[in-house]
Formats: sequence, structure tokens, C-alpha cells
Amino acid sequence: MEAVRLSASGDPEDAVLRLDSLDSQSQTAVLRALRGRLYGDYRSDAISKAGEMIRNYDYEGAANMLAPLVELQSGADPEAERLFSACRALSDTEVFKGPVEHIFFHPLIAYPELAFDGDSMQKGFDDYFVTVPEFKEILNELYQRGYILIDIRLLYKADENGAVTKPELKIPKGKKPLVLSIDDLNFYRYMKKNGMAHGFAIDGEGKIVTFTDRPDGTRTYSDDNEIVPILERFVSEHPDFSYGGARGIIASTGYEGTLGFRTDETDAPDYLETCAEAKKIADKLKEMGWIFACHSYGHNSPSKRTVEQMKKDCDRWIEEARPILGFTDIYIYPFGELIKDSDPKFQYLQERGYRMFCGVQKTPYLRYHPDYVLQQRRNIDGIALKSSDRITDMLDVSKIIDPKRPKG
Repeated sequence: MEAVRLSASGDPEDAVLRLDSLDSQSQTAVLRALRGRLYGDYRSDAISKAGEMIRNYDYEGAANMLAPLVELQSGADPEAERLFSACRALSDTEVFKGPVEHIFFHPLIAYPELAFDGDSMQKGFDDYFVTVPEFKEILNELYQRGYILIDIRLLYKADENGAVTKPELKIPKGKKPLVLSIDDLNFYRYMKKNGMAHGFAIDGEGKIVTFTDRPDGTRTYSDDNEIVPILERFVSEHPDFSYGGARGIIASTGYEGTLGFRTDETDAPDYLETCAEAKKIADKLKEMGWIFACHSYGHNSPSKRTVEQMKKDCDRWIEEARPILGFTDIYIYPFGELIKDSDPKFQYLQERGYRMFCGVQKTPYLRYHPDYVLQQRRNIDGIALKSSDRITDMLDVSKIIDPKRPKG
């Protein structure tokens, strides 16, 4: 049959069209199955190529790549249709000159009954974390208000000599740029004991999920209790929430390892195997659109560290975390505590290649200097949700606060 010959020759789109041209009586179960396989092959190839175009901000090209796919399936492939519609909508850009928001979270409270159990740590979790339902509602609010995730690296350019310049920021018309980051996504011991997931894994479909080890020795997996998989599903359902495939920044320390792997235990007999497993997760996250930042090695207050202590901390992160996460020129201060650019501590960070520095304050802030950039981030946590002046210009907190939070 001509369709079979075409499929073997590597032209599945044409083969599908020829099969569709047959009258319904000629379309046997075998031919319908063949069409499904051919469409699947064509779909996989088209979406992969469109994804590469999206990552290069070629939305017009991506829309042209997806158009035949949508036409072939005529309403039966909603995911492809959503992506196609988003590509068409995001292809029209304009120069953005307003403030650029940067918000950050800590890992999500997956099990509120463990975080809010009345012990001495309850207040800290209530103050500095959000729950899974809160994060989902925050995404909905941001999307409804026209925000779109962007890669922070669109905001600056650094040359090989360390000079920093401000590029023209062009984003889709009608959208507001948003940078998102996660601090301390390291699956610390204290978090594991108090309601957070325990680590990352890659499931049988090649997707990032989390795992939690139960007291009875069993391990459960989820794609619905941490920022990374929740955001991935949201972007799949709302492709116009991400520009160029951007997700966010993972700000990692190193003192309890990297991404949940004990890469700090350099003398362990399985150290190389541990690093290899950690790198698989890091590479998958980068493939998904995440980038990494240094959050220091030990998460100590910069003002309380000597110059030599800061140098050792910086060097140890580079030695242990950088081989896993890759080079980054983004430094996110522990506790949001800034260092003056005249301070030798800051100058050493610059020597080691950092150019974008991020602190914390209530309002958006982005300032350019000849050899570095400073952006301030807004904390999205229990304190912010309960405050009347921190994020109410961005979000309707009355829709967000989880009733499982402690009262008062």
C-alpha cells in the first residue's frame, strides 16, 4: 500500500494525509492503527522541533511547525492545540519598560499535618513556606493577571571581561515579565521531617517527580507536591505562561548536598555514583527550562563571615555543586542579606564569575552597574500572605491562604 511505503520512507505526515483521503469503508482497524502510529511519530517530531524553536524565541516558526499537526487531528489533540494557540499569541512582541517582578519560594509544604503539628518548628514553617494548594492558587492568580515567566538571563549580558550591559527586553504584547526562583531546594533533613518531599526521581515516562520515604519503609512518588512538577503541568495546560520555555531558578546550597544527593560527602565510597545520579536530575531540570544559582555553600549570614570564610564557602560550592549543576553567574544571597560592592567579600564573588546578584525586598528593584546587576526579589510565604502590604498589588491573598494554616 502507498501509505505503508510512505511511512517506511520517513514521511509520516504525507502518509496520514493519504490514509485520511480513503473513504470510511476502506479504513479498516489495521489502517486506523497505522494512522495512529504515523500520527504519533509525526506529532513527536513536530512538537520536539517546535520546542526547540520556542527555546530560541521563534514562536512564528513553532506555530508554522505545529499548524499541520493541529489540522491533521482536527480537535482531538488539545495539548497540541493549546501549544499552537500560545505560539501564535506569543509571536507578537514589544519592548517592555516597566518593573520586572522576581518572586521566590521555599520548597512546598506537601504534608501540612507534619509542618503544622504544634512543635517548636511550626512557626518557622508558617512564616517562610507555602502549601501545595496555596502555590497552585498563586499560579492561577499570576496567570490571570497577565504575568509570563521569563529567563532572568534576558535581563543582562556579561562579556568575557566582566562588563555588564542592559539588553532591550522584548516580551509578548500584553504580558508582564516574571522571574521565579526557589531557595534551598536541597531536601534538607529538617524539611524531610516536617512535611516536605524527600527527593527527586525520574519516572518511567522520563518526567521529574518527587519521592517520600514513609516510616514503614515504603517509598511513594508524586508529581503533585513540589514546585517543579506542579509548574510543569501548569505550563503544559497554559503554554502562554512561559516565554521561551522558561521555568525558574533553583538556588542551591551545598552543605547537605545537591538536589537531595549527598554530594558533600566527598569521602563516601559511592561518591562518584552519587554525583552521577545528581547530575542526571540537574540535566533533566535544565532540559525542562530551569537554571541554577549559587545560594552559598553553608547558608550563613554574609555579614557574620570573615573574608576568608566567605572565600572558603564560595570555593567549596564551586568544587562540589558546580560539577553537578554547571556554571552559573547568578548569586542569590542567603537571608537576602546584601554585601556592599566595596567589600572584599563581594569582590571575591565577582572574581569567581558572579554577575547577577539577588536580595530580598518588598518591591521590584533592578539596578545595573558596570560589572554587576542587582535584582531584589519578593518573598512569597506565610508572612507575605498574611501581610497587608507585601504582595497585595500582585495577588489576591484572600483566595490563596490555606485553611490548614495555624490560626492567628
